[in-house]
Amino acid sequence: MYQQPGYGGPSDAVGEDGEVKGFDFTEQTIRRAFVRKVYSILMCQLLVTMAFISLFLFHHPTKVWVHNNPGMFWVAFAVTFVTLIVMACCGDVRRKAPMNFIFLGIFTLAQSFLLGVASSVYDVDAVLMAVGITAAVCLALTLFALQTKWDFTVMGGVLLCATVVLLIFGKPS
Repeated sequence: MYQQPGYGGPSDAVGEDGEVKGFDFTEQTIRRAFVRKVYSILMCQLLVTMAFISLFLFHHPTKVWVHNNPGMFWVAFAVTFVTLIVMACCGDVRRKAPMNFIFLGIFTLAQSFLLGVASSVYDVDAVLMAVGITAAVCLALTLFALQTKWDFTVMGGVLLCATVVLLIFGKPS
């Protein structure tokens, strides 16, 4: 019986020095599959968030309802906070399917609701500009991560510096 490398079980998975064996993340096919999975999940989260923001921006009864019921904002805030703490503190919740997807879905819905509420008090053009910039940055990072010529993980410092520069010196609209 053939057994794939890296799927042997607990005794085969961790070496004496505590490092995981049988998982070569430097192999390009594994890296690309991982990046595709991560960015697919991110795209789903962004689509859900965009749908909530659109609902709160363009559907007037929803905008009025959320302004008349401010307690819903705090409920969504509490749900976001609790799911974030649970995912951060409980390794099994974030590592085992389907619990990781359930908690990520709950977190995404709560965050989307919060962003929808926040966007309902701002000018439509400003919100759409923020959505467009976010989509453009995510697309650029996705395309950069999917190419294999440069290692994306090394660019973390460069991305951090660029982000700080944009935050400090960016022209407010």
